[in-house]
Amino acid sequence: MSAGRTFGLGLLGAVAGGATGGGLGLLAGLAYTSLADVSGFEGLSGYAVAFWMLGGIVLGLILGIMAGIALARRKGRS
Repeated sequence: MSAGRTFGLGLLGAVAGGATGGGLGLLAGLAYTSLADVSGFEGLSGYAVAFWMLGGIVLGLILGIMAGIALARRKGRS
């Protein structure tokens, strides 16, 4: 297993995971503000959606890096 392949797939996983997590966090935040009837006063609903998006991005980055490294290790063994 080469370090370049591991780094490249880890980076690709981070980008893809972060983008996917951000999109899913956006949808979850919008659903939360709708279901919890969050007020739009002074941008409260926007803060709630941003919080959910950031959580999704962080979770997606972590899971994407883990998946990329696992994929690099699996391909290295074959």
